[in-house]
Amino acid sequence: MKKSEIKIGMKITCKTEVTAYSDTGWNVKSGKPRPKFVPGMTGTIAVVNVPSVRRERVSFCCVDFINADGEPDRCALLYDNIVLA
Repeated sequence: MKKSEIKIGMKITCKTEVTAYSDTGWNVKSGKPRPKFVPGMTGTIAVVNVPSVRRERVSFCCVDFINADGEPDRCALLYDNIVLA
């Protein structure tokens, strides 16, 4: 989707799998792999237009979702990986 079309609170899914970065529902000591946000799961746009610290001139959205364990998590999605749910 275009960056200008994305608004906080929108319900979305993704085209390709993304690994969560938040450790709200995950921690190193658990021994479990990091949660994934996969196509078909529904998430909510929490933050828009976040600048990347890894790549110049790239921004992304933060998406809140409930992981497979039923716990809240957050991932970063590039705009071209966003699909309306």
